[in-house]
Amino acid sequence: RKATPAMADTSAPKVQAADASNGAAEPAVEATGGAGGGKAGAEAGPGGGDDSGDVTARALLEEGRLTDDPRAEGALAGLAELRRRMDAGEVPGETPEEQALSRAYCHDATLLRVLVARCGDVDAAEAQLRATLKWHSEVKIWQSPGATLDVCPVCVDDDTSHCFRHIGTDARGMSVIYSCAARAANLEPQVGVRHITCTLE
Repeated sequence: RKATPAMADTSAPKVQAADASNGAAEPAVEATGGAGGGKAGAEAGPGGGDDSGDVTARALLEEGRLTDDPRAEGALAGLAELRRRMDAGEVPGETPEEQALSRAYCHDATLLRVLVARCGDVDAAEAQLRATLKWHSEVKIWQSPGATLDVCPVCVDDDTSHCFRHIGTDARGMSVIYSCAARAANLEPQVGVRHITCTLE
């Protein structure tokens, strides 16, 4: 369900830290800008169904902003050029399925987030995105059966495998992640890395 202000403190969206002083495993809720968004949902084919993060990202783009970051307005000026560049090139060696997933990943919300992070520098944003797509291709993160842009294939078979979940967005449009390692049934490190990657990417 969609996060409420009580679930995610929008005044400090990065981390609502767990209390580990008593030694108990407590859940942590994190808000990040990296999960979900744009056309990676039902509209794009690969990537699964629509998500509250997608709706929020589209609404913020329609308003001419992605977050309340003051750099967003300046980053908008480079969005069309970055879109042109990313549409013009593909990662060498990608299969048609991987190319489709790369296109779905590079929706406007992702491009704008990277531009904001690079203070509107289109060259730096393009380099970062291409490095990310190259990494996707190298680790074959989407090639496991059932894997999509936002679905962990292990959790498809057993939804208790991991406890690191996108549960909604806060009032600033930032994704909220609920995490509690003690509730995860599958503790294999590499499988956990794949789950986190699917969730955040």
